[in-house]
Amino acid sequence: MGLFPYVIALAQSFGATRVIGVVTPAVARLYRRFGLDLHNMGNVAASQRAHIVACSIDVDAALFKRLQRDPQALLYEITCYGQLGQPLA
Repeated sequence: MGLFPYVIALAQSFGATRVIGVVTPAVARLYRRFGLDLHNMGNVAASQRAHIVACSIDVDAALFKRLQRDPQALLYEITCYGQLGQPLA
């Protein structure tokens, strides 16, 4: 989950209100275990064993509360990291 909050904060900064992804069922279960409210986007019958599932998640204040992260602080960390690797002129 280390990179996920940064991706969501960056998506929100570009105006995203929902993020869609394709993950394995195990990763979807892991995200749900972390308290994220994933919405399945396809219909897979219980008898079918899907190797991947399409999910969406709403990008809102409640998501960042569940992640226990501040979106502005995450963006600041991205900006600071990006400045560290610049070559000297």
